[in-house]
Amino acid sequence: MLYFLKRFLTFAILLLLVSCSPTLVAPLSDLPLSFNAAIPILANNLMMQVKSKQRMLDSFSQKNLVIDPFIDTKSHEVIKVSQQIEKIIVAETQNVFGDQFDIQRLTPKNIYQADYVIHGVIMYEPYKKYGNYYHVISSVVEKKKGKVIAKSDVWISNQKLDYTPIIDSPIVILDSQSITEDIVKIKLGAEVTPNYNKILEIEAIINRAEEAYINKDYQTALDLFTIAIKRQSFDQMSMIKAYIGLYRSNINLKDLNAAEKVFEKIVSLNFEKNSILNVKFLFLVSKTAFDYRLKGEYPLWLRQIGQYFQQKNLCLEIIGHSSHSGNLPYNCRLSLDRAVAVQQKLAVNFSKVTINSTTDGKAWAENLVGSGTDDAQDAIDRRVGFKAISCPIIDNRTRKNKIEDCVRLASSFK
Repeated sequence: MLYFLKRFLTFAILLLLVSCSPTLVAPLSDLPLSFNAAIPILANNLMMQVKSKQRMLDSFSQKNLVIDPFIDTKSHEVIKVSQQIEKIIVAETQNVFGDQFDIQRLTPKNIYQADYVIHGVIMYEPYKKYGNYYHVISSVVEKKKGKVIAKSDVWISNQKLDYTPIIDSPIVILDSQSITEDIVKIKLGAEVTPNYNKILEIEAIINRAEEAYINKDYQTALDLFTIAIKRQSFDQMSMIKAYIGLYRSNINLKDLNAAEKVFEKIVSLNFEKNSILNVKFLFLVSKTAFDYRLKGEYPLWLRQIGQYFQQKNLCLEIIGHSSHSGNLPYNCRLSLDRAVAVQQKLAVNFSKVTINSTTDGKAWAENLVGSGTDDAQDAIDRRVGFKAISCPIIDNRTRKNKIEDCVRLASSFK
C-alpha cells in the first residue's frame, strides 16, 4: 500500500509539473537542426503533450500508441526516410517514457487496441529567407475521442534525406490530400473527420501490405492491397495508394496482364478527379529515349493512356517537364522534345492521338519540388503530363514560339 501511494504521488507531481511548466517540454528549435537531433525533439514534444492530456488514473496503465507512416506531401508516397523517423520515435519513446507507452507501427492487428495514433508529413519548403529545408510536422490523435491532442514540428538542416519511395508509383498524384495531411493541418483540440476510424482501418491494411512488399512477399502484398480496394473507403488517396501497390505487386509477380488492368483503373481514377495524369517516364540523360529500367512497362502505360483518350473522344495536351538544373533554354527544348517523343509513341497504335493532341515543354516552370538534385527527391519534376483539353485544338504556336514561352515563364523561378 505504501509503495502504491508513493508511486501515485510521484506521478501526480510529474503530471502537475508537465501541465504547469513548459520548461519540461523539449524546446522547439527556431533553427534547422540535424536529422538525428531534430526527430528526438519532435518525439519528446509529442509524448509530453500526450502525457499532459491524460487523466490522473490513466498514468498508471500502459497506453497503446501506433504510428501511421509519415508521407511526403508532394508525391504522397512513403519514402525511406519515413522508416528512419519511425525508428527514432519508437526508440525515443521507449527510452524516455519506459513502459508508459507500447508504441508500434499501425497494422490491422493493433488498430483496435490503439489509444493514440501518430500522423506525420515531410515537406521540402522555404524556411524564412534562408532557402529550402526539410520540414517534419506531426500530430497525435486520441482515437476514442477523435481529437488532435498533440502537435509538433521541426526543421532539418541536412541537405539530403533518403527520398527513395517504399513503393515506386508510376504516376505523380496531384490535388489529392490524404487523411494524414488533413490531420496535421488542423488545430489542437479539433475533431478529425467522422470517417476517421474507417479510413484508419484501410490505412492499417495498406501499411501491412507495404511491409510485405518491402520484404518481397509480393503475393501477400497483392492479397492485402486487393482487400483494401474491396473495402468501402471514404478517402480517395487511400484507394489510389492501394491500386499503385497492387500494380507494383503484379509487376513483381510477372503478371503484366493483371498489372495493365490495374493501370487502366489508375488512369481513369486520376482523370475523373483531376483531368490530368502525370506519368513518371524515365528518360536517358539529355535524351528523348526511355531509360531501359522500366522498358517493359512503358508500352503498357502508353497503351492505356491512348485507349482512354480514344474511347472518351478527348483531346489532350502532352506536357514535358524537367528538374531545376542545367541551362534553361536547353531544358525548354528538351522538355518539349520529350513531349513530342511521347506523342509519336502514342500515335503508333492510336492515330487519333496525333490529330487530337498538342505538345508543350515547361522545363522547371511547374516544378513540384524544385531542388535540382536530379535524384529520387525531385523525380516527380521530371515527368510527362497528359491534360484533357477542349476540342478542336487551337494552337498556332511554332516550336520556336513554344520554347520562347517556356523560357519566359520558367525564368521567374530561380
